[in-house]
Amino acid sequence: MLFRSGSGLRGVTRRPARWLGLAGRPAARPLFSDRRGLVLDLAVMLALMAMAGVVAWWASGQIDARFLSRGASSSYFEADIPRVFANMTDPDSDHERAKVHPLWAAAAYPSTRALGVLGLDRLEAARAFQCGAGALVVALVFVLARLIGVSRWMAWLPGVALMSCSGWMMWVAVPETYVLGGATLLAPLVVCGVAATHRVPRWWVVGAGVVSLSVTVTNYMSGLIATFLCVRRRRWGRVVFDTFAVLVLAWGVQRMLIPSVGFPLDWASEGQYVLGEESPRGIAARPVRVGATMVLHAAVLPTPNEVSHQGVPRPVLDPQRKAPGGSAGAWLALVVWVGLLALGAVSLVRSQGPLRWAISLTLLGQAALHLVYGSVTFLYAAHWTPVLVVLTAFGLVGRGRWVAVCLTSAFVVLAAAENTRRLRETTAFMDRVGGEVMPPDFAWPGPAGEKSSRLAKIETRLGLRVGQQDSVATGPRSSQADGPGLSSER
Repeated sequence: MLFRSGSGLRGVTRRPARWLGLAGRPAARPLFSDRRGLVLDLAVMLALMAMAGVVAWWASGQIDARFLSRGASSSYFEADIPRVFANMTDPDSDHERAKVHPLWAAAAYPSTRALGVLGLDRLEAARAFQCGAGALVVALVFVLARLIGVSRWMAWLPGVALMSCSGWMMWVAVPETYVLGGATLLAPLVVCGVAATHRVPRWWVVGAGVVSLSVTVTNYMSGLIATFLCVRRRRWGRVVFDTFAVLVLAWGVQRMLIPSVGFPLDWASEGQYVLGEESPRGIAARPVRVGATMVLHAAVLPTPNEVSHQGVPRPVLDPQRKAPGGSAGAWLALVVWVGLLALGAVSLVRSQGPLRWAISLTLLGQAALHLVYGSVTFLYAAHWTPVLVVLTAFGLVGRGRWVAVCLTSAFVVLAAAENTRRLRETTAFMDRVGGEVMPPDFAWPGPAGEKSSRLAKIETRLGLRVGQQDSVATGPRSSQADGPGLSSER
């Protein structure tokens, strides 16, 4: 098999951090030793990725294209969709937020531009990129489940459960950084899982650290955790230095292509997002609200409140002050979800190896960060939701695994139904508050734009183009402010 069954629970690192008491026998055979098992694992993983891509493409087709207009900036859970969309499709847009998303433009723009050359318009290219990011997160969840020791024929369940979670579904639907950011948070955890039974070269840890920093700098918490668990103590400083050196070097290459990107270590202005609009009473209630958002809303989203935020001209979708549940199906899904988390937590406590520490510390780090940072915590749900799903995967190992299988299957059905309703409600929200907001122009300039319009005509004739996309393709175009050069204050 690709990963030794049970390795995450019984085998531990060959070069452990001894002060954590992580000692044990190495794997009985090398990684990738069973070619047939490797092929089967890859086949299951690719099937999961294809399924995730289809679900993500469908989800992105449910979102009203007016959310991408500058006139609706921050209405979608306070997300900067217009700016991020511009960063993905236009190198001349405002990339000032690269100081906290250092290599986002380098990952997104070449990919979407290549898709534009193949015939997709700017919106379709951004949707396809998000589909790829969502599929990558699902693939990493599958890999982590196998590293934990979950059977190959059960390891696909956590990936499907992730696709049903609102923390994945609501964010693959829009052009944003958070889905790919969730993948970068998982990458160091994979290194920790491999370190449970195999020697991990130092450059693996450095590479995982750079990946965790590349899209959202706060996700380096998992890179740091991997450094502490997989590298000898006297080399910690060297690995951290190498990580930031490689990041700055990569940023320099990116700056030659996109001159407007901000320096990745300039975080002075981030203080404005620390408890920015909270009153003393709100600060006191914040731990409960953040906890509910992280554990419950990320799985099943209630109908969000429509609130006014300072500096935002239109109402903002915000579930922060909303009670969990809302319907019988939502409550049942949450009960099943809590049961899955409990089973996973019990198995996690009984397990051995650096992966259990990595998952636990990453979740604690995310909770500590969001206790003080950001006004709409659900904005960042795509970061920690995959880690919570990996926690539930621990329940698929051991005597209670069939109970976990039944609970996961029930959760997939219930959560998918509830979160699909929430996704469709966003268009009704835009109909109420959108007013005269028009979607931006999605055509690429030059030959790529001509190919995009031809593709739109073909899709329309075949009946493959969604109703919202028809209105975008045929409706009046917005002003230049909503075109490629749009920007946002955040």
